[in-house]
Amino acid sequence: MKKNKRILIIGISSIGKNYLHEAIKKKLECFVFDLKYSPISSQNTSYISSKLELKKMLLKINIDYAVISSWTNSHFEYFKLLSKFNIKNILIEKPICSSIEELKEIKKIIKEKKIKIFSNYRWRLANVRNKINHLSDKYNLGEIISINSIGGAFCLSTGGFHILDLIFSLTNLKLDNINVYSKINRTKINPRNKNFFIYEGFINLYDKKNKFSASINYTNNSYLSPIQIINFREAVMYFTIDGKYKIYSSTKRGIMKKNQT
Repeated sequence: MKKNKRILIIGISSIGKNYLHEAIKKKLECFVFDLKYSPISSQNTSYISSKLELKKMLLKINIDYAVISSWTNSHFEYFKLLSKFNIKNILIEKPICSSIEELKEIKKIIKEKKIKIFSNYRWRLANVRNKINHLSDKYNLGEIISINSIGGAFCLSTGGFHILDLIFSLTNLKLDNINVYSKINRTKINPRNKNFFIYEGFINLYDKKNKFSASINYTNNSYLSPIQIINFREAVMYFTIDGKYKIYSSTKRGIMKKNQT
């Protein structure tokens, strides 16, 4: 009888629970590690709550997939641990690590041990890019001139990743052509843990060669979710993180007209 594939999920917060739910639906044999959870077992899922027990389990059992969805400052530690046990498929929640030095070390390890690293961008899974391209084709919006994201405490680090990923997926930006301007502040208002920051401020990107610009501007003084503004040559598209889109295009007289989406 064919054995089910095994997955280890490190960190069982709201994000980790989503991964566990998907793994159970796919009938994987699940192992969950979290320091705050009691060591229990349920149908097809085993829970571990100490690092010693985690290492003992990894010595006895071959794991096919691993997910690291713990606090960012522990990602590097758990990645190094998993790499020692020859786990070849590892998904790390973003931010992948806490420093450039850690990132360089991760790149070195995955090259040496031939590990496949993945990260989750939920806007990709929600097909945001495809939705924008579909609306652009439907209304003949033309070339994208700029992309902007403006709002409240969405965090330039954890939230800004999604915007940056979208910007690069919608355009032909090359890092070598981009000038970056930024000013970033941090405040301890992170609801997950008082020891973690939420980053506010702005990041501006400008590609002089292709005459394209992008900006991300968040303030911790507001709790409003950000709105994204995509400027085309003769139209503008607004969309929110909950999937609502509005398009206004110009007429021959330059008057903006709303299109139905």
